[in-house]
Amino acid sequence: MYKLIFLIFTLLLSHYNQSYATSAKQWLQKADAFRLSADSSRVNVFVDLYKNGQLIRSREYLVYSKPGRRSLVLFKSEDQLGQKVLMIKDDFHLFLAKSKRAIRITPMQKLLGDASTGDIANMTWHEDYNAELKETSLFENKPAHILELQAKHAFSTYTRILLFVDKTTGQPLHAKLFLQSGKLAKEAYYHIGSINQQPLVTGMTLLDSINPTQVTRIRYTAIEQTQFPDKFFNVQYLLRNPVE
Repeated sequence: MYKLIFLIFTLLLSHYNQSYATSAKQWLQKADAFRLSADSSRVNVFVDLYKNGQLIRSREYLVYSKPGRRSLVLFKSEDQLGQKVLMIKDDFHLFLAKSKRAIRITPMQKLLGDASTGDIANMTWHEDYNAELKETSLFENKPAHILELQAKHAFSTYTRILLFVDKTTGQPLHAKLFLQSGKLAKEAYYHIGSINQQPLVTGMTLLDSINPTQVTRIRYTAIEQTQFPDKFFNVQYLLRNPVE
């Protein structure tokens, strides 16, 4: 009798844990839908660096993204024209203008202010992180689920993320981004606007607790569903050909 009760309890607990994990995964996918709405997309990105409330510098990028953790970042600002960053899973390659070789870099390589290569190239979470639903709390007076994201891969931009998502819509609100050492790297605040008449993340503010006078803002001015060839994600092709 006791064995039967224990078996039933174990099965119920297993089912509960699976449902709980599925729920966390679903919330993460809901959050991702506000960041990138299509499988293959082209995104215009601006990064603005502020110090003591004053705009210091602004840079422009064009990001091509496909499933399978593939992104190509083109540098569009005048002083960086011709530079590119290719992300294929855990490998990041930097192409300098007129260079005959690609340079391997890390996803934490800085682009401007607190914005790193990984912040620009990684347009979704669900391919890089496993999610666990931790608790429900308030964020700026909004009921929010807190998802703990653990990196699936050794070279993800951040090892751990605490992500706050709106309890009703699933839209991302805030994230605490942690390094492998356990140190809090930065905090991100997400801004929702309208692109192509859809509610999407149109901006992100990055704060560094070590340097509070500096604020980095990332703006998405266009997100387009488009098709482009797989050769855009080939190192040898990028070394020989410009991509516009």
